[in-house]
Amino acid sequence: MTTERTPRDRYHSRHRRRHPGSAEPNRGRDRSIDLGSVVNRILYWVTWLMTLPIRVVLWLTQPPGSAILFGLAVFYFVGLSCEGYWQAAVSDAPSFILKPFIQDDAAPLLVFTALLSPTFWVASILSTVIQAIQATVLRDISLAQAQREYEAVRDYTVPDKRPDAVDLVEFKRRQLKQAGTKSLRVKGFVCLLAYAIDFIVSFSNFPLFGTDGIGELLRNLTWIALSIFGAECAIALFLDALDKGREAVTPKVEVAE
Repeated sequence: MTTERTPRDRYHSRHRRRHPGSAEPNRGRDRSIDLGSVVNRILYWVTWLMTLPIRVVLWLTQPPGSAILFGLAVFYFVGLSCEGYWQAAVSDAPSFILKPFIQDDAAPLLVFTALLSPTFWVASILSTVIQAIQATVLRDISLAQAQREYEAVRDYTVPDKRPDAVDLVEFKRRQLKQAGTKSLRVKGFVCLLAYAIDFIVSFSNFPLFGTDGIGELLRNLTWIALSIFGAECAIALFLDALDKGREAVTPKVEVAE
């Protein structure tokens, strides 16, 4: 049902539309809202830019950023090691890894020269094997794995020494006491051998004798340390970052008692 409008209603309706002052409060409110949103946006971007370095550091120190960072470090230091072994085998081999404070005319495009050299591939295989050995030694085992290994051997005991026993009995007793440690000694010897080879190669590329002053000596010492420990440390940190990333995304299920 439609109510018919009287002449008085039509008059007041036309009067309200023609009166410009009735819309001023809304327009002022709209302007204040627009100004407030602009100020909030400016403050947001200023805060975002000021906290950018902190957020980058936080992202790089926890998964997945840490895995990406250590992955790039693995790529760099493995390449540095492969280049070093190649240059130790071939005296005139060019450098393709850029190294700060080292003037060796390195150019990244020279990597294609290395890829075409069979000696480079042999040196790279040897370098990779040595870095893998060192990374395995440096990487610590988890608590769960250590607990399992301890539980597997904790119940084994060695009988007391018998003075009247034959020599074969005493030999077997010592063999039982030292069971499982031979492989550990072999692993330790292999690791020492790997580090010795790594040091000889690094020393040939960054000599310590005949340097021009203490600055060059410290520089070469730094790059010897990076060549020896850089790749394996980066590999160990990269694998740990991957493990932490998997633990972070794995849902934890609580069993109700």
